[in-house]
Amino acid sequence: MRHIDETECSYWPTPQARDYRKGDTFESVRAKRKRDKEWSPNLNDVILWGTPKSSEHKGSSPYGSPSWCRDLRRYNLKAQVMNPDALGQLNPDWVECLMGLPVGWTDIDKENEELRVVPWPAGYGEEQYEWEPPRTTTTRRHRVKRLKALGNAVVPAQIAPVFAELVRLENERQQN
Repeated sequence: MRHIDETECSYWPTPQARDYRKGDTFESVRAKRKRDKEWSPNLNDVILWGTPKSSEHKGSSPYGSPSWCRDLRRYNLKAQVMNPDALGQLNPDWVECLMGLPVGWTDIDKENEELRVVPWPAGYGEEQYEWEPPRTTTTRRHRVKRLKALGNAVVPAQIAPVFAELVRLENERQQN
């Protein structure tokens, strides 16, 4: 799997209307054409993890099966985390990490003091960092409800600028 160098990481590509499509794998014909013509990559070319969806709770088919291959082609996160050694299904703790939420955020059995913030997880196709929660789990307690909630959630970093602007406008209004 391709690793992104420092120059590509300094700025994320600007989201575009065509980003509804899946990204191009590094080996694809379209990706090679983009490199040959020195076109900049689309956002979904460099963000290779699938977007969590509320249907991810259903779990993935066995590794290597035709339905698993179909899910992988569709960039389903549940298929992306599977490997021959992975036990269980998609872990909500890891999805929280991927979304920038504290680990345990959706677990009703956790106290606020037990939540922990971890840095961004390793990229798709890379080995996990030691501090990351496992990508898969065999724990069943609240897994389905947590994944449904995460699949319907908004990434906090996505909405933070909106709230910051609302606070600024409200402060400005109060000063006048």
